[in-house]
Amino acid sequence: MTALRYDPRDLYDPDFEIKVDRSPVPAEVKTDVVRVAYRESIDSLGAFEIELNNWDSTRRRYKYSSGPLFDPGKSLDLEMGYSSPKIGVHAMIRGEITALQPSFPDSTYPKVLVLGVNALHKLEREQRTEVYREKKDSQVATTVAGRLGLKVRTDARAKAAEPELPY
Repeated sequence: MTALRYDPRDLYDPDFEIKVDRSPVPAEVKTDVVRVAYRESIDSLGAFEIELNNWDSTRRRYKYSSGPLFDPGKSLDLEMGYSSPKIGVHAMIRGEITALQPSFPDSTYPKVLVLGVNALHKLEREQRTEVYREKKDSQVATTVAGRLGLKVRTDARAKAAEPELPY
């Protein structure tokens, strides 16, 4: 009989990473994650949902709904992919935590749902009209992003080839 050989790097186990305010969450937080979802469509900005076990059975208290880790307003980076080193995880969204929704089911432990949206949601807060004269598109994008506390990354070659528009 022939033994099956496989390379563990070929396994496709789903994996994810979460960073809050650009810092990885502690390992024990990752073990409490029940579900991770990322949604994006042509009609709406990207959004994420992270469902966590919210009960500390040792201390007999809630873990996340009453603590500061997932406070609304904090930034959250979500990476998703596979645990295989060949594939790894990839950035899905950099967003802002907008809400926590605790739930208290009768038949299981308490959970909390961390909800958030793409950082670009700040563009939807107010409508403004401004004139940018003799500016390149990248300069306008940088100005608008700076006003909202966002950063813009531009390709150096594309930026160099960008025409300055006289409007």
